[in-house]
This record gives sequence, C-alpha cells and structure tokens, in this order.
Amino acid sequence: MMMKSNIRGILSFLSITFGISWIVWGGLYFFGVPLGSPVHSAVGMIAVFSPAIAALIVRH
Repeated sequence: MMMKSNIRGILSFLSITFGISWIVWGGLYFFGVPLGSPVHSAVGMIAVFSPAIAALIVRH
C-alpha cells in the first residue's frame, strides 16, 4: 500500500513541476517575450522554482 502512495506522490510532483514550467515557458514564447528582457527573467523565475512549488503542494 505504501508503494502506491509513493508513486502517486512522485507522479503528482512531476505533473505539477512540468505543468508549471511548460505553461510559463510556453506563455513567454507565445507572447514573444525576448530572452534578455526583465519580464522574461522575472516570469521565468516561476518556472525555475517550479520544483520547489510542486514539493510544497505535494507535501501539504
């Protein structure tokens, strides 16, 4: 029973992490935000910290 809980947690973590990252990077690409702009750096930090955000969500 414990193994299924661990696998579910890992899959949730990965789904949330990749979901946040792809939404952020895809949004920046879709709106044509240039790589060197401050907006790209600021919003890109959300994607960079998406594993930490996912860990907080899954562990809560």
